[in-house]
Formats: sequence, C-alpha cells, structure tokens
Amino acid sequence: MNIEWNGEGFPPVGAEIKFWVDERSEYKKGIVVYSGKKGATVDIGYLASSGEAGDFSLITAQDRKEEVAIKAMKQLNIGDYDDPQIIYDAIAAGKIPGVRVTDDAGS
Repeated sequence: MNIEWNGEGFPPVGAEIKFWVDERSEYKKGIVVYSGKKGATVDIGYLASSGEAGDFSLITAQDRKEEVAIKAMKQLNIGDYDDPQIIYDAIAAGKIPGVRVTDDAGS
C-alpha cells in the first residue's frame, strides 16, 4: 500500500519520500516510520534518521524516470563508472551520442 503525501507538514507513516541526509549532502529515498507534530523519522535503508521541516521532499515523476534509467545502467555495468548517476547526467546533457532521455518511462 502506497501512502501519499502532498508535501505539506510532516509526511505520514508509510509514505515513500526523499529525506535530506546531512552527512552525504544529498537526498535519499526512504519510508517514514514515525510522524509527529515536531518531526518525522525516515528509514533510508542503512539508517533511520529524524528530521524537521525542510528535510523532506516529494518523489517526483522525474525522480522515478531517473531511478528506472539508473537501475538499467547498473544492470548493464557500462564502462568504468562507479556511479551510474554520472552516466545518467551525461545522457541527459547530450554527451553520449545516440542516447537520450525521453519522457516515456516504459510504462
């Protein structure tokens, strides 16, 4: 069951969201495991971390498309890149001839 969050207030328990991880200076996808009046706690796989207003973000359609592309690149094991995000960014910027990002996520 997918719990939706409209981006206002704190996300509800069970919602899949992006959570700002200070130690990595980036958003990571996770599931809300606690939500209260002063904050929420998100399980991002390798840790559960609490946050306050501004630490949470909606997962957008573009985020989902990016996930699909990065998963496919990981399965292909392209080149010597350690981070498939580098490949995705290169494709999106038109730096890889013959490959482009489209609006069709294959669904």
